[in-house]
Amino acid sequence: MDSSELSSLVTNLESKLDSVSPLMKNLTSSSLTERLTRAGSPQESVEIANSYSAILCSLLETYMNLLGINPESHEIASEVERIKRYASKLNKFLGKEEKQASVESNVAKRLISAAVGKSSSISTDNKVIKSDGKGVTGNATSRKPTKSSKSQHKSKKNSGEKSQNGRVSKPDKPKKKKKSKSQSQGN
Repeated sequence: MDSSELSSLVTNLESKLDSVSPLMKNLTSSSLTERLTRAGSPQESVEIANSYSAILCSLLETYMNLLGINPESHEIASEVERIKRYASKLNKFLGKEEKQASVESNVAKRLISAAVGKSSSISTDNKVIKSDGKGVTGNATSRKPTKSSKSQHKSKKNSGEKSQNGRVSKPDKPKKKKKSKSQSQGN
């Protein structure tokens, strides 16, 4: 290796260290325990702990490479694998948690629609949930107008709103009562 190759490697290393330096200052500005206590949720504290472990292992691997030691044959390799396993477990857990939340949301919609009435329907996210008292069925493509949806359509027509065909209807004006002769003479 000649001096020009060595100087380019040193320059590259210095630029990499300069880019890592602000990140390290941010990490070392407060202790790990402070960061963990400020975490908003258990998932966030696990993510912080995993991040710290990954950073430390990466720094140790880099240091070992500088010393000429192969990190793959060192104990640090098993630590890196352990951190990867924890990260994948966390990702699986968060994925299951999101699925569980969507399942609970669907159950709540079914319970509400069943409690509202036998022929009620709730429209959510291009899906229509219908309750007939026996269970919840239906989707947006198989929806047929119910008595309640027809009456809602009529009330929209009477209020001057757009109907389903896009036309605006004028609201019906209430009829004025004519005064009787006896009422007009009394004034």
